[in-house]
Amino acid sequence: MAYIEGEQRGQHTLFPTTLDELISKDHVCRVIEAFVDRLDMAKLGFVRSEPAETGRPGYDPRDLLKLYLYGYLWQIRSSRRLETECQRNEEVMWLRPEGYAGDISRVVVNNCKFNSWSLMRLYTTNGSPSKFRINDVKVSNCSGRLAEAAFLIGLTNGSNPNSVASLTVSDCWLTAPTILAIAENFGTIILKNVTHVPSQSNVVWVPPQPNHVSGFLRSSPLYGRVTSVGSSLQFENCAVFRNNDIDCAAVVLENDSRIENVAVNGLAMQGNYAPVPVLLDVGGGSIGKVVLDSVDSTNFKSPVSPPEFSNIGLVSRLVYWQLVGSSLTL
Repeated sequence: MAYIEGEQRGQHTLFPTTLDELISKDHVCRVIEAFVDRLDMAKLGFVRSEPAETGRPGYDPRDLLKLYLYGYLWQIRSSRRLETECQRNEEVMWLRPEGYAGDISRVVVNNCKFNSWSLMRLYTTNGSPSKFRINDVKVSNCSGRLAEAAFLIGLTNGSNPNSVASLTVSDCWLTAPTILAIAENFGTIILKNVTHVPSQSNVVWVPPQPNHVSGFLRSSPLYGRVTSVGSSLQFENCAVFRNNDIDCAAVVLENDSRIENVAVNGLAMQGNYAPVPVLLDVGGGSIGKVVLDSVDSTNFKSPVSPPEFSNIGLVSRLVYWQLVGSSLTL
């Protein structure tokens, strides 16, 4: 007798066309929503029961209370687990806050310590027709350990050009698989006096991933094959501090991603381990122009991954390189 078999994964299936159709009329989620929507949040002591007239819009406390009640009913007490459910559980997707939809002009974060999945997530599209823009983000004097990435930039293909227009990170010491996990088009990213401590203790590498190399900037470990284009990446007096023998680089580009301009004015690889293979790993992507003004080449075997430019040593004077695909012109 044969085993019970399900449908083949390649079989075309007609799913409901809206999220609301997945939630039955008598579902507990509808009870939670009806209950919370009738509460007087101000009388219950919720200090943000009414939105402020200035600043970036926040989440509606009603939405957050709905999430908490759902988690309580299903014994999900961890905020991290609730965050995960928001991405994979259609019941929570139905309940969860939609977040802020619209362009963001300015975000400033400073003097903070983190021990989390990420320091900041910057998304301007989720694959829907709606696409937005984040104009100016500044983060300074922050430290911490991040399991996924310090900055998760993007979720999926389809963002507008320069959708994250400007990001400046300064005077930070961050332990993470990567500082910048890129899955979205960006404008100018500036790193000033930033120390990256590579760590891969909790990161989940979502396939397909050609490699698991840590980097200041790399194609996002979390979102598989996403292609991005960036205008400019600048390093100023930055360092990689290796406290273990993790393979790492300054930039790791995969999935046909591209950065038009990379400028390095002060970068060192620190730690008592064998030199890493390359400064720039562009095996699966491309860079338009590289400017190396000041690099401590002690712990880099080569500036660019073989076979693109493996025979050129790093120098401290101003040098211009043109990298297009696998070709290199000095």
